[in-house]
Amino acid sequence: MNKSGEEMRPAQGKIRLGLTVGAISLIALLGIIVLFAGIESTQQSRKTEALLYQLQTNARGLNASEWEAIANLKIDPDLQARADHYRYEILNELEALRALGRRELTNRVDPAASAYLKAIQEEFSLVSKGQSDKAREMDDSRVDPDFDALERAIQDATSNFEIEAQRSSRTTLLSSIVAVLGCLGSFLFLVLRFERGRVLAKSNTRLQQLVTELSQSQEKLNTALGEVEGQAQSGEKLTELVDILQSCQTLEEAFSIVESILPATIACRSGALCITSASRNIVEVVSVWGGEVDTQKAFGPDDCWALRRGKAQRVTNSGSPLRCAHVTGLPANGYLCVPLAAQGETLGVLYLECAADSSAATVDPMTNLERQATAVGERLSLALANLRLREALQRQSIRDPLTGLFNRRFMEESLEREIGRAARGRQPVSVVMMDIDHFKRFNDTFGHQAGDAVLRALGDFLKQRTRGQDAACRYGGEEFAFILAGATLESARKRAEILREELKLLQVQHAGQLLERITLSIGIAGFPEHTADAESLIKAADEALYRAKKEGRDRIVMASPLGLSPTVAK
Repeated sequence: MNKSGEEMRPAQGKIRLGLTVGAISLIALLGIIVLFAGIESTQQSRKTEALLYQLQTNARGLNASEWEAIANLKIDPDLQARADHYRYEILNELEALRALGRRELTNRVDPAASAYLKAIQEEFSLVSKGQSDKAREMDDSRVDPDFDALERAIQDATSNFEIEAQRSSRTTLLSSIVAVLGCLGSFLFLVLRFERGRVLAKSNTRLQQLVTELSQSQEKLNTALGEVEGQAQSGEKLTELVDILQSCQTLEEAFSIVESILPATIACRSGALCITSASRNIVEVVSVWGGEVDTQKAFGPDDCWALRRGKAQRVTNSGSPLRCAHVTGLPANGYLCVPLAAQGETLGVLYLECAADSSAATVDPMTNLERQATAVGERLSLALANLRLREALQRQSIRDPLTGLFNRRFMEESLEREIGRAARGRQPVSVVMMDIDHFKRFNDTFGHQAGDAVLRALGDFLKQRTRGQDAACRYGGEEFAFILAGATLESARKRAEILREELKLLQVQHAGQLLERITLSIGIAGFPEHTADAESLIKAADEALYRAKKEGRDRIVMASPLGLSPTVAK
């Protein structure tokens, strides 16, 4: 029972507090309502008094006009206008008094004013008709008494309103005192209650602080857990990126992969992958993500502090002396440059623009970005270096280093592939074998370096005249070959003839000396006319080539089908 009574005490105290405050507030509210009602009544009384004053003034003005009309026994236009104006104003003021809803006023003033206006109207009518005697008689018998009656009515109404105004003022003052006392009582009561509750508030403050500290600790723990999970996800994404890069076949494919996957791996707003060119004197942007970036598309290695120092370079201040020259404008949250290097070679730089700051993060966004970018840069550098090495080895395995044409190995593999494709599609394939006439004489006369210059010039000449589906190769020594996919023997002969004639116009210089004119002996064989496999097709074209050299050089010989003697092209 006692416990139940103790539990009810706080509720009873709140009920008493509410009733007390409500009663005091109700008294104050009633006082305020009466106060505003008194103010409204006072304003209405003053408005009514002003209307009565204006009515009296206009009535006197109209009476003066009437006297002037009686004195002059005529009504000129100016007098008529003044009289009409006073009459109009009197009617308006009577209408305004009626609108105020004061019946005791309108019952007294309205009849007197109406009688006076009617008498004035009739008197003016007599004067305008020239009946002066009747007008003077009417002035004495009706107009003056009606005017005096209107004056008395206005004066009585004014006196009544003065009494009402005094009564309203006293009511307003009393209401003000009641309202002020009610508000003051409510304020004092609330102050006392507040002082009493302040003690309880102090006891709750420490509890609230403990709750807040516990909540903050929980938030920090959740944030830390979120960051750990984010790092784990970043590690998984980084591993996936490395696996994909290791599966790329070319650098261009790797650049495309970086542009599509790296934005989800690194927490940055936007960025760019910049690769150093083969000449080592320029760095070019090859991949961009996140929209426009504030870096030049091409710049020198010395324009980037990260490349010059060999370590990550971050800048958040536009006035920093270490700001990279290739950055055209400072991003809102700063930028980061991470050098890419592997196997003792600088490959380029990773340019990243920091994302917007997160108030929930416990680690500086730029520091977090640098950590992620450094890890990505190490793996990306190794992957790009391996791809570059792979491409270099592949290029060396299929290209002739002197002429830049495909080598014999590539030619044989390509011819096998083209013949297989042609057999399936029932398309022709032609092989053009070419040999430089009197090449030994170039070496004996001008030296081996001059011979190499001739070979390089012929390589450039053939590359410029090669279609996308054709392959120009150096077969060995001064012997070259053309694989013409989809070309008939006649088309091959025409192209060979054009090459042979255009080559005669080629001028090769070595050591400031113009070398002799170059001519070619050419042999042509085709699939399926001459053979059904690559080895036999090359052999047939080679036999036609040696037949052209034997018959005098600088000519084209077509291989004969089915082992017949080769024929010289006409």
